[in-house]
Order: sequence, then C-alpha cells, then structure tokens
Amino acid sequence: MKEALKAARSAAAWGASAQGGGLQIPGLESWGRLRHGLSLRPWNVSYTAGEEYGSPADGRAQLCESVGVDPAKTVVAGQVHGRRVAWIGPEHAHRHALQRGTALPETDGLATATPGVGCLITAADCPPVVLWDSKTPALAVLHCGWRGTAAEIVREGVRALIAHAGTHPRDLHAAIGPGIGPCCYEVGPEVLERVPRDWRRSVIAMPARACEGKPKLHLGAWLTHQLASEGISPERIVNSPWCTGCRTDLFYSHRIERGRCGRFGLLAAIAE
Repeated sequence: MKEALKAARSAAAWGASAQGGGLQIPGLESWGRLRHGLSLRPWNVSYTAGEEYGSPADGRAQLCESVGVDPAKTVVAGQVHGRRVAWIGPEHAHRHALQRGTALPETDGLATATPGVGCLITAADCPPVVLWDSKTPALAVLHCGWRGTAAEIVREGVRALIAHAGTHPRDLHAAIGPGIGPCCYEVGPEVLERVPRDWRRSVIAMPARACEGKPKLHLGAWLTHQLASEGISPERIVNSPWCTGCRTDLFYSHRIERGRCGRFGLLAAIAE
C-alpha cells in the first residue's frame, strides 16, 4: 500500500488526480457521467501476466473501488493484439472481473451504453484509449498496441458506437492513456511499413545516422491521426503525459522490464 500511495503522489505532481491507488487521466474529469481510472504499481490486474507480480483479484478490486464500479458487473477483455471490439450489454453484467477465466476471449476492445457496467482492459506499454459519447451516453475502451493500431481497432471502436448506440463521431471525445513513448520505442521495418506514408513524418523519428540506432515510433501520434480521421475533432482528443518506459515507478513496461512484469488496467463505466 505504501508503494501505491507513493506512486499516486508522483502521478499527482504531473497534474493527474489520484485516489485510492487509482489515477485519472488529466482532462477527463469534466466528461459528464464517464467514470474512469488507471491502476498504479504495485497493483497487477492480469491473470495472464502471472500472479507472481501481485494478486490480480486484489488489483482489480482496488481499481473498481477507486472508480466506484461493482467488480461483479465488470467485464475484462481477453486481449490478443487484434481489432475485435465486443458490444457489452446488460447480459454481460455478471462476468465478475475478480475471477480467473472470465475475460471475453480474443477481444481487444469493449464498448457499452449500459450504465454501471465496467469495461476493463490491461496494458504494459500499449496505450489504452477511451472513446466517450456524452450525448447517448456510450463509451469504448481499446487496447492499442502497434498491431491493433495497424489493424485499425480505433475504427472498429467508433463503428461499434455508431452501430449500437447511434453515436455521431462529432460528438465523441477521445483520450489516449499511458503508453510507451518515442523516447523508448525503437521499432523495425515490419512496424514502419504499416504506418501510412502521409503520417510518417509525425509518427516516426528516424536516426540522423544509421549507427545511432533504430527508428522510433510515436504510437500516440499515430493514434491521434486515426482518431481525427474518424471524424473526432482534434480539440476533443486528450493525450496523457506519461511514457510507460520512462515511468516504471507508476506503470508496468513490457519492453523495459523484458516481459517480466504485471499489467496495469484502465477501467471505464457510465455512472448510473
């Protein structure tokens, strides 16, 4: 608990609001009925990563408490770095996030218009993204690693809200959560070739000389381009200030910690 409180104080210094070991992305506090939170170290929310990094049940319970969502009504995405976004209705309200084996398989995004149902995704470098339509209201949470981004999971999230909730993209807000930044994210040609040519100047940082390392990817900039291309106004897109690679005091980083780490979570719900 002392480690969680220390991390919360560190995050607060960055302009974030932290409570109960959870963290809120700056700028989202005014988004009406949206309730959201990010878990901090030492809490681990992933059974897949392994319980040696902390009890996932305890981590999920802590996050649910900080957001004010019932764990029994919280759905977890069983992520595979894909593009599938599941629509979450009242029939999903008894998945019980604290239990092992309850995650929706092969799902990297969750979308809902049902108040009180929590949507939880896990991460350790891949930025979590929140889409929010305050008029409906409806939301989506998306796990956006480079593979999911290249597969256009952002588009799938927007389409899910349009199809099931009647959302219009002009009414959407979007927030890009903590993820590995260009300062820490060297990538190879298999990643670079997936970035659209028109966006490469702002998404890819090329080394001045070949001996100075590999190109670096700005995943947040890539996601910002995608969100804007779906009709979301740039003024409605919030990008969190944290690089998970630099801030391993707050978050887990699969790359920096060479895969030996837990997962932090992003939980979102519509207030009842």
